[in-house]
Amino acid sequence: MKIAIGGFIHEGNSFSVETIGLEKFKEMIYTESGNLIERHRHDRRILGGFIDYAEDQKWEILPLVAAMAVPAGPVKKETYEHIKAQFCEPLKREKVDGILLHLHGAIVSEEVPDCEGAILTAVREIVGNEIPMMTVHDLHANVSPAMIQTVNGLFGYNTQPHADMYEREQEAAALMGRTLKGEVKTYCTYAQPPLLLPAISTDTAIGAMKPVIEKAFQYEEENGIINVSPFAGYYGSDTVNTGASAVVVAQADKEQRANEIAAEMADYFWQQKETFFVETVSVKDALKIAEQTEKLCFFVDEADDPMGGGPADGTYILSRLLEEGADSAAVMTIFDPEFVALAFQAGEGNAVSGLLGGKIDNKHGDPIQVEGTVVKLYEGKIPLVCWNEEDLQNPGRIAVVDFKGIHIVVTQHKTSTESINVFKYLNMDAAAYKVLVGKGLGEAYQMVFKEMADKFITIDSIGVTNPDVTKIGDFKNIRRPVYPLDPGTEMRYE
Repeated sequence: MKIAIGGFIHEGNSFSVETIGLEKFKEMIYTESGNLIERHRHDRRILGGFIDYAEDQKWEILPLVAAMAVPAGPVKKETYEHIKAQFCEPLKREKVDGILLHLHGAIVSEEVPDCEGAILTAVREIVGNEIPMMTVHDLHANVSPAMIQTVNGLFGYNTQPHADMYEREQEAAALMGRTLKGEVKTYCTYAQPPLLLPAISTDTAIGAMKPVIEKAFQYEEENGIINVSPFAGYYGSDTVNTGASAVVVAQADKEQRANEIAAEMADYFWQQKETFFVETVSVKDALKIAEQTEKLCFFVDEADDPMGGGPADGTYILSRLLEEGADSAAVMTIFDPEFVALAFQAGEGNAVSGLLGGKIDNKHGDPIQVEGTVVKLYEGKIPLVCWNEEDLQNPGRIAVVDFKGIHIVVTQHKTSTESINVFKYLNMDAAAYKVLVGKGLGEAYQMVFKEMADKFITIDSIGVTNPDVTKIGDFKNIRRPVYPLDPGTEMRYE
């Protein structure tokens, strides 16, 4: 048996000004066919589950491509077309018995709003309708009709922070094996409530997604129900498919029950909708709360989430802290390679001067003129324990600058900081601060800072990943009405 294997992962924020070229994938993961098997064997992020299962089964592998980049704006037209060709061209040259693909589910390009659907449609047109195709997608996928109509099995991550990509690939590959042996024929369906959810509450261990995932597991205990995947959707993509959904994969003779389960899961999302929305607090009021806490008070900057498409150079909260005269505070991280270069040129213990942050767009705060002191310099990769202990983030060079009593962590590369290791590797004590600001998801920070922080406060900030989805931007393409953009929205199925 010959199985084609490939992956393409990127989360595209329609409101970001950062378009993504091939160089951004090469900074993270970009592996063409020649090195794909060796590079991604045992890889727990992308394709390792597929490759390991295929090799255990003695399947021949047709390697396609593995591409992954840090979330930002749309993928550039030429980059999308280049990566799409890596999926299609090998399948034109060689016949396969099955296809295993790992696709994010919220990739948008400058011209294509549903990149996954377009790729799957193109692949299906090449190989015909008889070749089984299984796919794995991020929990924040915006599932489209094209995705459902082209595959034989569609699996979503069960975890946020994402830690089960390998297991979901193994699950999809196992279904491929059963299909190739003639043991099962499948039916895929989905239902979508009119619901736009923020990412901040989609944690599956302590957040609003926890009971939704648990309900899906209950349905999977039924005879003939192979997989139930609830998707929170990705709120930063302005497409007709954007939003929560539930996908059911079942034996072909369970079509009616699969449709019922998908509808019931969509209903459950709707019933639970208010649990996904969080209260935000101004910096001024949050500082008052911090004054009353004995330990660290954590300020969550979800509006500029680097793993949700934010530029990560937002200065809005830092500006408010400076206005309020806050001290004993640290802000992590601001992406600004120009300022990092200035700090490294100055050296540890020396003065540094320059504009910091607010350079990518005008949606996350203005540049701040910093006259500070370089406290720490660091260069190297940092394990992101919150998400995956094997996932090494590459922030590049890091500079910690003291400006008016606030320690600012500045990075050369855009990166996630949802890990205590940011401070560990900088040899800094996070618990020594009264206030700590982090860009990203509050529930993720709670997992790693819960022992040292008394409070976690989501700050009322500005940006393209705002937890108040009504403030993200001017949605033009999403289906309407949709809650909470349209408060009077009533439940319906798409």
